[in-house]
Amino acid sequence: MPNGPLTKDDVRVLRALMTTVVAPLSDAEAEALCEEVRGRPGVSMAEVKRFAKLGFDDLPGALEMIVEELESSTSEAEFADFQRLMWLLRTSPGSLLLTGTPTPFADLDAKQRVVIFRGWATSMFETKRVLHATFKAIAMKLFYRVLVDGKAGPASPTWGAVGYPGPDPEQRGPRFTAPEAQERMYDFRRDTLSLDDVTANGGRSFDAIIVGSGCGGGVTADYLSGLGYSVLVIEKGDFVHASELELLEESAGNLYEKKGLLTSVDRSLFLLAGSCLGGGSTVNWSCSLDTPHYVREEWANVFGLKEMCSPKFAESLDYIRKRVNVTEGDAVVHNNQNQILMNGCKKLGYPYKVAGQNVIGPHRCGWCTQGCPYAEKQGTLVTFLKDAAARGARFMTSTKVIRVLHRRDRAIGVEVEDAEGRRAAIYSKVVVSSCGAMQTPLLLRRSGLHHPSIGQNLRVHPVVIVTGIFDRRIHPWEGPIMTTVSTVADRSSDRCAPHYGAKLETPSVHPSMFGISQPWKSPYQTKRSFLDYPFSSSVIVLSRDYGSGSVEEDALGFPSVTYKLHEHDKKALQDGFKAACKVLIAEGAKELSFGSLGAERLVLPDDEEKKMGALDKWIQMLESDGWWQQGKFGMFSAHQMGTAKLSTSYFSGPVSQKGETWEVKNLFVADTSLFPTPSGVNPMITCFTICHMVAQHIGARLQEMEGENPDSSKLTFCSKM
Repeated sequence: MPNGPLTKDDVRVLRALMTTVVAPLSDAEAEALCEEVRGRPGVSMAEVKRFAKLGFDDLPGALEMIVEELESSTSEAEFADFQRLMWLLRTSPGSLLLTGTPTPFADLDAKQRVVIFRGWATSMFETKRVLHATFKAIAMKLFYRVLVDGKAGPASPTWGAVGYPGPDPEQRGPRFTAPEAQERMYDFRRDTLSLDDVTANGGRSFDAIIVGSGCGGGVTADYLSGLGYSVLVIEKGDFVHASELELLEESAGNLYEKKGLLTSVDRSLFLLAGSCLGGGSTVNWSCSLDTPHYVREEWANVFGLKEMCSPKFAESLDYIRKRVNVTEGDAVVHNNQNQILMNGCKKLGYPYKVAGQNVIGPHRCGWCTQGCPYAEKQGTLVTFLKDAAARGARFMTSTKVIRVLHRRDRAIGVEVEDAEGRRAAIYSKVVVSSCGAMQTPLLLRRSGLHHPSIGQNLRVHPVVIVTGIFDRRIHPWEGPIMTTVSTVADRSSDRCAPHYGAKLETPSVHPSMFGISQPWKSPYQTKRSFLDYPFSSSVIVLSRDYGSGSVEEDALGFPSVTYKLHEHDKKALQDGFKAACKVLIAEGAKELSFGSLGAERLVLPDDEEKKMGALDKWIQMLESDGWWQQGKFGMFSAHQMGTAKLSTSYFSGPVSQKGETWEVKNLFVADTSLFPTPSGVNPMITCFTICHMVAQHIGARLQEMEGENPDSSKLTFCSKM
């Protein structure tokens, strides 16, 4: 069995897999593809022909990018597993096991490889389904993201066929250059400290060290600095100024945990979590929804957290809404996807409402998932962190907190590691973990906390996607991303689990996400599906999950997520899926697509009276053919919560009602980890509000400690480990 770096034989197998998923079409296939889309509005036949002939080998450096990613972002065990797979596929015994033929995979002809790869999607063996999903996602991601030099600058050769513009065409226009926009932007590098800065002359200490800079970290830094306390915010990600955002899917990966490639252990769940200065507030979709009353009542009545239904919560919520400028009603503009969701709900009598937006002005940016280039989205970079900086807060970026230092069960600071691998201890009176629900439990464990529920109770708001194909151009990449929400499948009257249902919303859809979400049948079908991209409108079905998962730390320090979809949640997703299909049909969709490994699209009949019957049959087929089996359909999460939940005693959770860990005094948590159960709506406003209350408790603690000095007697500076 091989070990060490990938061999040429390994890379040959990898190339065979990639060129199976994405291959140039024959002349006859290219002509057929052109005929299928001829006459569609806005379609360039020259670009379609060019697109038809594109293959994976036309992407410069693509294989090298995969190898580099494997070597930098996988643990030793994961890399060994990958090598073992390559070895199996290039040997006769291994090929017989995985493909049914003793001929090594790379030696098979293209048609044979296509049949085998398609068969993996429907295999009864989970390993084969994982192979299909993994290599399909890798190939789709690179096919639509890798850039080549052109007359107008670097661009993907796939974009012209669908009219995708690449980065936002307005990116450097008047919205960016306007004085008010420039005033909103702030360069945090002027307030950023290096490891040398904090260790020079015996070392600096602070009243509060905050680990993480998203919603929780931002509001906490603002509140404490406003009281006059010295604050240091430490972020493991980078700071990217609005002027430096490239608004490209590939470069945007640097703003996300594990470069946007974080999945559950079984690859059935794809997770997005921010990892940059500003955290999730930098890359979220601006949807600003208040904590539902039934969630607050559940937290107060079931979990004993009485503050959740107190005037204090209402006061914090009101403050947050004003500070991030939650805009509602007629002031919110909608893109085509949201207009379709609203109009469809209206025709069907489904409940819906305009979702508030934390924006300035008539925000029309469809690229905010890659950062807002106009500083119109009111994330922490332009609100709480900016305010904190003005009051003297300081920042460290590209710096990982290894552990919280504590003595006699009291937090006294943190040990950090910078981008060069140098380590040091920094001391403070209090430490606040605001790393998010993926990283906070890992930090607590590394710091020696032992509470059994740390990392448990992971809620993710699992999402499935249904896509409608229309005969008019929708351009799902344009305009505000998520401005409408429907509660038609909320299950508010469920006796066993009321309000553990699903909501309908709209997603951000850029090329590689669309490609990954579509079933793969063949290179021809893949390209035919992508040509529907500008004519598509997607609805996400987001479940308030009754079940839960867990997160641990892998060998490279990344979150390792285990998540089994609860049967209740699957049924909630199915209810929402059917409602979403009806919405799209009501608005004129001609076809429907389910984000699965291989389920057939539904081509709707022209006869209106037959459409619902066709939908019912399709939905029954999806269930009976096993497409709702976990691992056979695409499941996504942009919200992670609950992994260090608030509690009234040590026996019910690791963190007290004040946000302080039971095990270590002066160690607080301020992020979505605190949620006892999922918020059921986009969690940003809820997180801001709860953490604003926690910040007040931290402020009270610091007032009690006035006169004390952080313990820096054992400040150390370590060379590269």
